[in-house]
Amino acid sequence: MNIAQNKQHDVKDGNWFLSELNRETLSIKEKVDQTEKILSETNLNEEIAGKLRAAIGKANLLMSKKLTQFKELCYKNIVSFIHSFIIIH
Repeated sequence: MNIAQNKQHDVKDGNWFLSELNRETLSIKEKVDQTEKILSETNLNEEIAGKLRAAIGKANLLMSKKLTQFKELCYKNIVSFIHSFIIIH
C-alpha cells in the first residue's frame, strides 16, 4: 500500500461513519436479543429484571432515535461532498 492509499484509507468520511454505525448497531441489537432471551428463560428477581428491561428500552431508543439522526447526518455529509465535488469539477 503506498502513502496515498494509506492516507485515503485513514479518511473518516460519511461512508466510514455509516460503516461503523452499522457495525455498532448490529452489536447493540445482538446484545438486546441476548438480554431478552435471558429474561425469558430465567427467573430473575424483579429488581434485576426491571433494570435489564430498562437497559433494553434505552438501547432500543438509542437505535431508533439518536443513531437514526446520526445516520441522516452521515448521508447529508456524503451528499454535500458529492455536491461540492460536482461544483468544483
